[in-house]
Amino acid sequence: MKIHKILRQNISEKKWNKCIENSENSRVYALSWYLDAVSDKQWDALVFNDYRAIMPLPYQKKFGIKIYAQPIFCQQLGIFWTGRLQKGLVDAFIKDIPGKFYLLSLNAESARYIELPGISYKPNFVLQPIADYQKLLKIMRSNHRRNIKKAGKQNLSYRDITTESYIAFKKSTGTKLPEKSWRRLQILLDSASQKNRLQMRGAFLDNQLISAVCWLEDFNRKVYLQAANNEIGKKASAAFGLVDEMVKQIEGSQLMIDFEGSTNPGVQRFYHGFGAKNEAYPLIESKAMQFLRKIRKS
Repeated sequence: MKIHKILRQNISEKKWNKCIENSENSRVYALSWYLDAVSDKQWDALVFNDYRAIMPLPYQKKFGIKIYAQPIFCQQLGIFWTGRLQKGLVDAFIKDIPGKFYLLSLNAESARYIELPGISYKPNFVLQPIADYQKLLKIMRSNHRRNIKKAGKQNLSYRDITTESYIAFKKSTGTKLPEKSWRRLQILLDSASQKNRLQMRGAFLDNQLISAVCWLEDFNRKVYLQAANNEIGKKASAAFGLVDEMVKQIEGSQLMIDFEGSTNPGVQRFYHGFGAKNEAYPLIESKAMQFLRKIRKS
């Protein structure tokens, strides 16, 4: 079972993206353009059998050492494959991660094939395809139904917004990010927009933007990639209205809504209240990385 490490500049983008697109566990996060955007093209890869199975390895360099770590704005990566998965292949990929330092998330589907010990999990909330909006309303939390109704009474208007207006609005709400992260967010949103994989919606009251959401087009889901609210938006329950708009838009399709995850109980309640269920995804971390993180905390 020979797995090859390939540097970013030597990767066949055509073969790479074809594997992701045809994989049973495809994720937009693993497409080459997405990885380039969130990692500044700093990623290597493990490749098996001429791109029949692949694993992206985004990294940061510290003191000349590559530390493989999940980039910001990129929730799930891991191993992707086409066709029948060879027994033991997922574990073989994990064992072949080069170097001593890594902390990476895997896609949820990979968890079924991992036999190695020491795997931890993080929450991710997914709303399955919506066959009937009225039936979904009945399983939503009563608080969510009230907030959707409240948003409907606020005379809000919903329309597309630009990446520039979204980032300016998010900054105006007091969100603090390092300048490098703001730059990466701008690059990511621009790249996704150019690939027709981004829908950015704003809620307006009296022609003033009060809430916004960035929907990322994945292969079989709409990903709740980014959102922002100001105080007026919170009082108007505009975030509930924006999600409700998407729920109605995809009703009757095979699309899911992927809220991504959060360890914040309040954010979890927001996601879960729409009827979303937790589909946890695994994290893998080297012993050396665990030791390094303990030193930093001490």
